[in-house]
Amino acid sequence: MAAESGKSHAIQVKESARERTGELLQRRRADLGYPGRQRPAFTRDRGINIRLVTDIENPQAGRNFLISSVQQIARAYAVTYESLAAVLRGEAGELVPAQDAAAGAPAPAVPLPVTDPARMARAAPLAAGIWERVWVLAVQGTPDPSGAQVFGEGSADARAWDAVAGRWPVPDRVWMIADLQARGDGPPGRREEGTAS
Repeated sequence: MAAESGKSHAIQVKESARERTGELLQRRRADLGYPGRQRPAFTRDRGINIRLVTDIENPQAGRNFLISSVQQIARAYAVTYESLAAVLRGEAGELVPAQDAAAGAPAPAVPLPVTDPARMARAAPLAAGIWERVWVLAVQGTPDPSGAQVFGEGSADARAWDAVAGRWPVPDRVWMIADLQARGDGPPGRREEGTAS
């Protein structure tokens, strides 16, 4: 039942669009200065998980993508979410650059607080746990939950989440909190021993 409900929060990828999507995204990545085998540098600089990039550039049969993942991918590749979703569904044949990229300005990296690969690796299991709660809330009709809904009323994590809610999308907030949790057992902001401020 839960899996069926979750389908409404995913882009159903048309089989005939898979190869075209991968080609367009690889071309877009090259246009952004990361051709060919520069995928690791792209993912590091753009603040996106390399597995997600690999999955979207080489989409496997039957693989669909959560809407939040497609939004994150669109930001990383500096294209509009709407055009990427349309390409995945087989409704369009081209990606549309995001407005800032179309105007000739360099596309900003996703504003994640975590770009160091080692920090991302430490935070990843914690991020997965936060995502589980976020997915449940999304399926229940709350795609942009408050910190209290995700972490509990009055918790330090909830306050940190809400502090950036107006500026950062959900995926960025998930990574921020996961990184803060990974850096110490105490409240967000506490640093590991010997970590520079």
